[in-house]
Formats: sequence, C-alpha cells, structure tokens
Amino acid sequence: MATNIDYWEKVLENPTPPFKRMLEEQELYLQQFIKPGYKVIELGCGNGSNIQSILDITDDITGVDNDPKSIQDAKNNLRDHKTVKIIYICQLTH
Repeated sequence: MATNIDYWEKVLENPTPPFKRMLEEQELYLQQFIKPGYKVIELGCGNGSNIQSILDITDDITGVDNDPKSIQDAKNNLRDHKTVKIIYICQLTH
C-alpha cells in the first residue's frame, strides 16, 4: 500500500510561511471547538501533532492512520499519554 508520509515529513521539516500559518490556525481552531470531556477521533492522525494540540482539553482521543510509520511516530510522540489510543488500519483487498 502506498502512502505519502515521506512527502509530509519533508514538508513539515521546513514548512513555508503560509503552510506554517495554516498549521497554527488549525491548532487554534481545534482548541476553540474541542471542549473538555469531548471524545475525539482523528482519521489520518499522522504523527499525532493535532492530538498533541488538544491534550490539555481532553484526553479521550483515538488516532487512526493507514501508514505504519505514522502510527509508530504517533505512538512515540504520545507514549506518555496512556488514555490516547492509536490504531493502525490497513486496506483490505478482495
């Protein structure tokens, strides 16, 4: 299964100013609309950066991704947050 994790890792190493601003605005948006006690599921959680941005609001979070490297990165980045679940899904073919 092909994923685009290599592309995104390169983009996030040195984001352009507009992309960096978009990431900051995304974090503010999440922090504004996620409320204490919310249960959150993030599809395509990548390395868990969005999850990290809301951990001070709720810790009932499940991240899902189809890339094994992303899953490992997310688990490493969130290893101290035992209530956060990170789930690997794979595409099944017939």
